[in-house]
Amino acid sequence: LGYNFRTRTLRRRSEMLRQTVNSRTKELQEKNLELAKLSLVASETDNAVMIFNSKQELEWVNTGFVKLTGYSLAEIRKSKRYHLDELTSNALVAENLDECIAEKRSFIYESELLNKEGRQLWTSSTLTPILNENGVLSNIVVIDTDITLRKQMEEQIRASLEERGVLLREIHHRVKNNLQIIISLFNLQTHYVQDVNASKALREGQNRIKSMALIHERFYQSDGLSKIDFDDYIRRLTDNLLQTSGITSDRVVLNIISEKISLDIDTAVPCGLIINEVVSNSVKHAFNDGRKGEIRIRFSYLNESEYRLEIGDNGVGLPADYKLENSDSLGIQLIHALSDQIDGKLSVDSTNGVKYTIDFKTIHK
Repeated sequence: LGYNFRTRTLRRRSEMLRQTVNSRTKELQEKNLELAKLSLVASETDNAVMIFNSKQELEWVNTGFVKLTGYSLAEIRKSKRYHLDELTSNALVAENLDECIAEKRSFIYESELLNKEGRQLWTSSTLTPILNENGVLSNIVVIDTDITLRKQMEEQIRASLEERGVLLREIHHRVKNNLQIIISLFNLQTHYVQDVNASKALREGQNRIKSMALIHERFYQSDGLSKIDFDDYIRRLTDNLLQTSGITSDRVVLNIISEKISLDIDTAVPCGLIINEVVSNSVKHAFNDGRKGEIRIRFSYLNESEYRLEIGDNGVGLPADYKLENSDSLGIQLIHALSDQIDGKLSVDSTNGVKYTIDFKTIHK
């Protein structure tokens, strides 16, 4: 009886051992297959793969590394420059490595590389710390991808944009100079005009051209070429208008409240001309009786894509029977036409002086 019991026990244990061996053998086969595939990928990929030990010393490279740099592992070790921070030109690697280990994450960076033939290359590298079961650094894996072609294309695009920028600035500069010539011609013409109304019309024409010339001047002076800071332009334009009119700040105060808004040239020119017309009207008509007052301009966002431009004064205001839509004044007609040009909604309030409000959207996003 005892013999039979021991025999059954041994058979049970033998079966359990066989099952355990089979299970471990299967796991090892799967791991070996996985390692073989990883080894194949690491060896045959065109990306350069480097493995460093816990001291950040290079231990292994794949054929992709040899193809990319021209150096074998033996040559790298012979050069005695096989530490991680010696194999990259990016100073952020050492700085970010401790953080990557602490957070158990990878770090992507770009660096320049001089290969064995002396060719300058650019690589995008992914650095991954490998930790053991105790969370201690055991290896560091770095995979380099050649991005030299991308960098060259970026440089070509950058050079093309710089060339475009130079050309656009030159265009704005030439347009501004041509407008200045026209202004000078108008100025010369006024000396030969005896009629008061004709002389007045020439001066108004000068101011309109000056408002456009100032926009082109701001464009070629600005860092960006597609938009200008319109708040700065408003101040430059209105200061020029008051200075030309001869009205001093102790008589008429200029009150400008503007948010930091940039406009493209197709929107800036009509808005500049509208400001020119309204402020010119205020200067000519609002304070004729010698009274003191204020010209107010407010430029603000209504929402992300819509703006509000308010221009007014606290002068004599409009006559009680005055109909804006029936006015034959060139300035008023221009305000209407320019508001339509920017798809603006124009309203006029003559409760205390006169105030023009235009709500509009920028033409180009």
